[in-house]
Amino acid sequence: MYRNILVRDTDRDFQRIVWRTSPDEPIRDYRLRTVTFGVSSSPYLALRTMRQLALDEATRFPRASQVIIGDIFVDDIVSGDNTEAEALALQQELISICQAAGFTLHKWHSNSPALLAAVQPTSSHGERHHYVPFAEMENDMKTKVLGLQWNSNSDSFTFSVQITSNKCTKRSILSEIARIYDPLGLLSPVTIFAKHLIQLLWIARVDWDEHPPQDIINSWASFTNELPLLSKVTFPRHVFTHTHSVQLHGFSDASEKAYAACVYLRVRGDMGAVDTYLLLAKTRVAPTKRMSIPRLELMAALLLSRLMKATLNIYGNCIPRDQIYGWSDSSVVLAWLRSSPHEWKTFVSNRITEIISNIPYCRWRHVPSADNPADAASRGMLPANFLHHSIWFRGPHFLKKDEATWPVFKATQTQEEKRNIAIVSNPCTSSSTNDDVEIISRYSSLGKLVRVTALLFRFYKKCKKVQTPLSKHISVTEFNFTLNRLIFLVQQSVFRDDIYNLSKGKLPSNQLRRLNPFIDSNNFVRVGGRIHKSLLPYESKHQLILPKKHPLSILIINYTHVSHLHAGAQSTQYILLQKYWILSGRDVIRQCIHRCVRCFRACPVRQQPSMGPLPASRLRPERPFLKTAVDFAGPFYVRANKVRNAKIVKCYVCVFVCMCVKAIHLEIVSELTTEGFLAALRRFTSRRGLCKDIYSDCGKNFIGCDRYLKDLYAFLRNDTVQGALQNKTLEEGITWHFQPPYASHFGGLFEAGVKSFKHHFHRVVGPRILTYDEMHTLLCQIEAVLNSRPLCILSSDAQDPLPLTPSHFLIGEPLTAIPDVSLVDENPGRLFRWRLIQQSVQHFWKKWSLEYLHEIQQRGKWFTNRGNPVREGMIVVVCDDNLPPLQWRLARVHHLHPGSDGITRVVTLQIGKTYLKRPVNKICPLPIE
Repeated sequence: MYRNILVRDTDRDFQRIVWRTSPDEPIRDYRLRTVTFGVSSSPYLALRTMRQLALDEATRFPRASQVIIGDIFVDDIVSGDNTEAEALALQQELISICQAAGFTLHKWHSNSPALLAAVQPTSSHGERHHYVPFAEMENDMKTKVLGLQWNSNSDSFTFSVQITSNKCTKRSILSEIARIYDPLGLLSPVTIFAKHLIQLLWIARVDWDEHPPQDIINSWASFTNELPLLSKVTFPRHVFTHTHSVQLHGFSDASEKAYAACVYLRVRGDMGAVDTYLLLAKTRVAPTKRMSIPRLELMAALLLSRLMKATLNIYGNCIPRDQIYGWSDSSVVLAWLRSSPHEWKTFVSNRITEIISNIPYCRWRHVPSADNPADAASRGMLPANFLHHSIWFRGPHFLKKDEATWPVFKATQTQEEKRNIAIVSNPCTSSSTNDDVEIISRYSSLGKLVRVTALLFRFYKKCKKVQTPLSKHISVTEFNFTLNRLIFLVQQSVFRDDIYNLSKGKLPSNQLRRLNPFIDSNNFVRVGGRIHKSLLPYESKHQLILPKKHPLSILIINYTHVSHLHAGAQSTQYILLQKYWILSGRDVIRQCIHRCVRCFRACPVRQQPSMGPLPASRLRPERPFLKTAVDFAGPFYVRANKVRNAKIVKCYVCVFVCMCVKAIHLEIVSELTTEGFLAALRRFTSRRGLCKDIYSDCGKNFIGCDRYLKDLYAFLRNDTVQGALQNKTLEEGITWHFQPPYASHFGGLFEAGVKSFKHHFHRVVGPRILTYDEMHTLLCQIEAVLNSRPLCILSSDAQDPLPLTPSHFLIGEPLTAIPDVSLVDENPGRLFRWRLIQQSVQHFWKKWSLEYLHEIQQRGKWFTNRGNPVREGMIVVVCDDNLPPLQWRLARVHHLHPGSDGITRVVTLQIGKTYLKRPVNKICPLPIE
């Protein structure tokens, strides 16, 4: 078809190609003279050419011209006629009109052998006609007509669906359902079953290649097993001729799963016999947001009205206006349709209006649910049940009977979705009320408020037939006039009593008395003040008085603040005083600027909850280092040996801090990796004993170690390994506790340990670079000094005992203490010696409980919660120390993690599809609530 249409010579340059038949030939430039495949304009050019051909040859071939205009789809002509003689005449006209333009019709198909026999194998121009002989069609009766399978022998539409995949995932289910091609909705009871499965998949939040829940798998298996049964379904193609009496009947229904509509033709033949045919149907799954059944029934009626409108547009005058019927089994919907739309709520009113507009001549009637064919399409069914559902294929049985026997339903009244109409009578007064300025609170921008109000004034003037500006934009004069009128209304509403007292010569209220107000010639309330003899402009000496915290005052403040590049409180107040005097203006301006999101993001205020209670690991007496905190310090540089030009390498110091007695253990680490830390941990546990809990920040080396230890202890819990090792300590393992990201204050204990280590290290080493042995020796000495620090405040009384130190719990005395006198020669009893040791240990723990615990009782800072309480759904700014404040990202609080005292100090944030955990002092709630 395309290659038979020439392109205008001037347009052929847009269809140039380069080509050569072999690599040895030079490249040549060609122009395509005909319509070309793949060009976006080609389909339009082809159809426009066919349409022009039909218009040019309308006088010679009137019937063929109508068919080309109305029954052509791209390059397929699907048409027919009432008799074989008429069809043969139409065939000859189509061949002749197409040959007039150089087109040849191919691939003839028909349900009439005579029509196919009339096709000549070779045309008068020597071209061959391609057609399927009727004898071959009897053997292979099915062909595709615009995607539908058509059995030309029985003149009916059939379906063939084959499942190509045995998988049961969301991807495969959607792929298989999309293979069911049913543009007319003839298989709607089956397809809505599949559509409902798709909806269940989305509700279950199943991923594309993830297996759905078991109930969906079972339903899909039943559906696919019965799907080949659809090959037995047939629908007649031919339904009526122009000599028949035709009625259009539409049915609608809804359920909690879906709502549906189907359209039938009731045809009375020449002999008086009545037949009904399913014409088309459509279904929709019910919204996931729950709706009442009457509303869903109304949605089904609306869907039906759209289907019937499309049907009437196609059939034209073939169906009389008084032979259109709509059926519903909902008495509520029928009551809505029989009344005026304005009586109902907006949802119902809008849909009733559209239904009446679509099918104004439709007569709505009630059908029992058992006789409603749309009931099957609204609930869905499997193919096996669908084959035996006769009501769907031929409509309800009463349609084949006389109209007098059709169901009769007595109309009822309903109050559901009734609009509450209240008649309110307000006495007219000369004074303004709060309703006069209600429009102000609806806008958050002064410019938009003034522009909308100015347009209302224009409309008012046009109604009064007063000449108004023709410009679409608001002029400066209109803007100032409208703003002054709004200020006038506000003053009349808020200062009503003061205006009355001033008009009578009395004193105003206390809030205005200091300003010595007066009423000017335009009835505005202005400041009298004491500077009327100054050289300032009139508006600066006698400002307009505005109430504090009024919506208009806040809009004016925000407008001034933003228009002057987000000026500060003092600058904004200075600018406003040139024209306005806002009562308690300084406080109101500060509040408005504090709520400015742009200013807040430039200087955000962080949250700070009160200091939380100490964890149990710091308050219960336990073996030293049973519960340990760990952190890294560094990097530091050491030499491999004392040889000149020895290699300098980087190292780190791993600081272990006992959570109970604050004892410190230092280990040198060669690299900041998981393997390096595991080696340090082995050395630490070999000398201090196994740990039960370890606390740290979210360093990558710690996280990797935690994953390694989980795998290790899973291996060690194996029965075979346990039997071989017989080590009970391996059963418990180490529980790792990570503090939230960017929350260094959560690990104050080990951060203080790192600080104390650096205090001694930098003062002793200075700029020197030590060898490995020197570094290790210095770490041991610093460890001894740190473990000899007193846990409590020193007493000034010489009679008091020595203070308690972490070393008392490690070796029984400070590591830096002077050695005692030898008691080897004394021979006390063994039992007395053991009791003495136990008494000493118990004395240390008693002193730890009475003295040390009371020292950590008080809070040094963060006494109260500072900032607004954090709530789920709140919009916050996430602090990032590496970016300026205006580039900090916005996030939504997704989840709160309250502490043991009920105070939230950690939250989970959502940024797009990413979830982050942050401490509360790293977020700044926006002042938008």
